[in-house]
Amino acid sequence: MSKHSIKLRAQKVPEEIKLLVSKSLATAKQINKILTEQGKTQRDLADLLGKKESEISKWLQGTHNFTYKTICKIEIALGEQIIFTADQAIQNITFYRAIVSNKTRQDIFFNNVQKAINLDSLKKQRLTTTTDNLSENQDLKKINSLLESCCNN
Repeated sequence: MSKHSIKLRAQKVPEEIKLLVSKSLATAKQINKILTEQGKTQRDLADLLGKKESEISKWLQGTHNFTYKTICKIEIALGEQIIFTADQAIQNITFYRAIVSNKTRQDIFFNNVQKAINLDSLKKQRLTTTTDNLSENQDLKKINSLLESCCNN
């Protein structure tokens, strides 16, 4: 069969079939991704679903016509969502952006805390140097209170 005749045949495939195949491949790819992330095999999924490994293998080749019922069973077995609606995807993106934003705020906070700790250390060094230069007649309690106030602020 020539490339030209293959292209002609492909052009005759109805759009809904092309879309179905595309979505089936995407679903199989997502299931495989989740299995890999969880360190599970097709055999593990078969055991979780009470199916034969050969059936799961056929499903994950990408040409299986998944029903919502089957997808729901797989999601429950794996504990992860496979298909997301547009609204769910937007909610997830918003949620993860908030986490990243919060992480950035935490990093800024901890950097500021670290700077404050470093500043306190610097203040201690300066006061220690100053106390070394003071005469022995100075009141040590006053110096200690100065040190404590610098470290507590």
